[in-house]
Amino acid sequence: MPIYAAARGKWKSFTNDPLMGNTVILEHENGYTTVYGHLSKTTYQNGFTTVKAGDLIGYSGDSGKMCFGPHLHFEVRDENGISMNPENFINAGVEFKDWARARSLMRVEEDGSIYLLIKGGLTKINKDNCWDILSKNTWGISENDYQNLLDLL
Repeated sequence: MPIYAAARGKWKSFTNDPLMGNTVILEHENGYTTVYGHLSKTTYQNGFTTVKAGDLIGYSGDSGKMCFGPHLHFEVRDENGISMNPENFINAGVEFKDWARARSLMRVEEDGSIYLLIKGGLTKINKDNCWDILSKNTWGISENDYQNLLDLL
């Protein structure tokens, strides 16, 4: 089964961990890392440094001693290497996108660019303007949800 990068980032490492087997770690701009373990194979290539959200990074498998069948071990770690609940990151961005799409307020281009309908026109959302636009034009978005949404941009 194909495994895709959860967010834009850089290849930090590819190792054959004794417990998790073939493991990819991606480093993201906000200090977080994502970990993908027990892979059967990866798309890592020397000299290839960056990935976009949704890029194929490998295939699920059953590599490593702590594996009892094919699956993906997925983690989100903070800047101190402490594992966090990935559902907090996934839900915040997905819920906002679903809310905006349901109201025909958002368009996502094939290249991953996100546009939000504001005052009759489409405005491209990026890391530089995201908080300013969302805090002034939406209701109920917290700074934490905003940080999670940035991972999807």
